[in-house]
Amino acid sequence: MPPTLKEVAKAAGVAPSTASGILTGRSDSWASESTRKRVLDAANKLGYRANRFARGLRTGTFQTVGLLVPDLLNPIYTVYARAIERVLEPAGYSLIVEESKADLEGEKQAVRKLLSSQVDGLLCFFMDYQAHYETIMNNKPKSLSMVFFGESYPDSGIDSIMIDLARGTIEAVDELIGLGHNRIGLLHGYHPGPGRGTDARLEFFRYEMAKRDIPLSEENIIVSGPTVEEAYEQFKQYLEQTDPDKRATAVFAINDIIALGVMRAAKDFGLSLPQDLSIIGVDNTPLSHYLPISLTTVSYPIKDISKTATDFLLARMKGDDEPQREVMFSSRLIRRESTAKAPE
Repeated sequence: MPPTLKEVAKAAGVAPSTASGILTGRSDSWASESTRKRVLDAANKLGYRANRFARGLRTGTFQTVGLLVPDLLNPIYTVYARAIERVLEPAGYSLIVEESKADLEGEKQAVRKLLSSQVDGLLCFFMDYQAHYETIMNNKPKSLSMVFFGESYPDSGIDSIMIDLARGTIEAVDELIGLGHNRIGLLHGYHPGPGRGTDARLEFFRYEMAKRDIPLSEENIIVSGPTVEEAYEQFKQYLEQTDPDKRATAVFAINDIIALGVMRAAKDFGLSLPQDLSIIGVDNTPLSHYLPISLTTVSYPIKDISKTATDFLLARMKGDDEPQREVMFSSRLIRRESTAKAPE
């Protein structure tokens, strides 16, 4: 038989309620450090593990937050999860991660699952925010707090955290033009996250190019799926089928992962980087700095974004009834080795 809470309390010489407050990380537990140590030592010695589910049934709170992400193969979401966890743990909450596998139908199933799960709050990255409006507004328990990374629903009480990618995109365009590139390609497609929607980003990129009298040629717009493999195949096909005299000498990829696919396809095609082809990504994932050819990328403050979102959620879970909040973070270009002067 596993040890009970009463046995831990008896071994530590405290009341069961004191032991419970310490072992569950309850915010209203005011035990001294020496008492806390006695309880934790007794729990470790006896092999006690707190049953969050049983506690949740009694108290109505499970000390757990859910995080919905589109694609665990993209390391940017691992970075988000780690940053969120660092804020949740001191508050006594655990994090569970649900992945939609970059599939809209999978995302709908994940939303329904999380809405009926034993979680106190949800942080969500969506592929399509409007696709879940009715499900969330009709099925969200009143006690469940939510924060979105990206768009939100008007008058829903759901806070949102967004990224204004305009500054970073403008800096990327100016960087490439300043290096003499006038045939610039865009690798775009599905990109869930707190930035603006994919179509809006394409149109913004096209607009900034036109402002500088450099049109974005339709043949230099390459559509890719979310994986590095898909980006590799799409860009390899583009290189094989496009006239070298019309082919882009620089590519702006909508995230770092598909930028890696571009780099590998270019190398396998026999191009030299960045002498023959300059490449810019978005997200500033940790690996982008440590590649053999480090990646120039659009960066934004993930730690600050994660902390703000998690702080909002914790506040809502504690009963904060402030008006619905929307916070926008900016972006900037990080120059590295994958960009150079346009080839002669």
